[in-house]
Formats: sequence, structure tokens, C-alpha cells
Amino acid sequence: MKNRVIVPLLFIMTAALLQAETVLIFTRNSHNPELEAVMEQQSAIEDGVMEAFFDAGHIVFNAGIVETNEKLEIPSERLSFRMAKQGGAYYLLEIDVDYRDIDDSVEVSSAAYRFYDVMSGDILTEGSLTVADVESRPDTPVKTVCSHMGASIASGALSKLHL
Repeated sequence: MKNRVIVPLLFIMTAALLQAETVLIFTRNSHNPELEAVMEQQSAIEDGVMEAFFDAGHIVFNAGIVETNEKLEIPSERLSFRMAKQGGAYYLLEIDVDYRDIDDSVEVSSAAYRFYDVMSGDILTEGSLTVADVESRPDTPVKTVCSHMGASIASGALSKLHL
């Protein structure tokens, strides 16, 4: 009896996974990627992006901390595209994060993004955000601002998939 329930359930779950589109999140930054503050803020941005894509039913993975992604004339020759293709991603979301030095620390100041169809190499959308675009109050914690920034980036990208 259990097998009659489990086998169809596994079949349905497998079919649902095959329908999900895979997205690679590739984040670069303008600062030393080994600084703890930079890693925490970059992770918070990625978490905001990934949560929004997961909630929309996508399979999402990130490239981790990568120091370079040369801006080559042909985008498909960049490291980000090679990683996306090797990972079987349908889409690639490149995020370039800029930081500003504040006293003895660093904080995110802005992020630019490009959302690609991996197979065609076409840019589906691109844009940029500043902290002022997402920060609601001056006392909002930096990691929360970064997470909101990631969610806003994901919203911009997802809007192009649900036409």
C-alpha cells in the first residue's frame, strides 16, 4: 500500500523539478572580497535574490566569491557564462556590488545587475539600485538593507520571466 502512494508522489515531485528553471547568481564586488563585512553583505544580497527566486519556483545556485569576471566583448566567453553552462543553468544573474568606506568599515553603496538567457546570451533585463532605493529607515541594519536590495534585484529579473 505504501508503495502505491510513494511511487506516484516521487514521480510527481520529479516532474515538478524538471519544469523548474535553473538560475546561477554570480556576484562581483569593488572591494576586497576577503573582508568579513564584504562577505556578509554580499551573502545577504545573494540570500535576498535566492529567496525570491526560490519562492517563484526556480532552482538557484551561486558561484560563491569569485575575484574576477572579465568584461569581454563576447559575454558568453566570461567565467560567469562558462559556470552557468557547466552548471546547466537556463539563466544567469550577474550582480556587481560597489562599496563605500565609512570610518573603519565598508558598506554597500549600490549594485548593478544583468539578467541573461544563457543559451542565447541575450540580456533579458538590466538595472541598478542604490542603498537609498531600498532603505526604509536610517537605522535599518546593513544586512537587512542588503537582503532587501537582493530581493529588489530578483524582482526586476523575475518580472521579465512572467510576461
